[in-house]
Amino acid sequence: MTSFKLVRVLMRRRRDLAWIWGLRGLPPRVLWFQWRARRVAWRTGDRFSLASVTRPADMRVLLELARGCRQIVEIGTATGWTAITLALHDPGCRVVTYDAFERIEQQRHLGLVRP
Repeated sequence: MTSFKLVRVLMRRRRDLAWIWGLRGLPPRVLWFQWRARRVAWRTGDRFSLASVTRPADMRVLLELARGCRQIVEIGTATGWTAITLALHDPGCRVVTYDAFERIEQQRHLGLVRP
């Protein structure tokens, strides 16, 4: 491995760890999904998902606001990460999503969690 490639890999791992650190304190199933979704996005070259997903600080706010809700509607689903994370955070909550475009990434990310 060239030193340039090694530096790129190490920088990516650092960003991934910083991402997960931002989600600390959340349930393990949420952390596990976020970690796996980021790894799949990196492996498949899915820059759209990496650039457009809800950031950890914003996700924490959404999860706090959603606490106790029995139904959540998300408009503009895009990659599906936020909707999946909301559903994983509270399995008793029904999450409904709407998006004008169907993206392959949504199905790929749904495949990372059990029904």
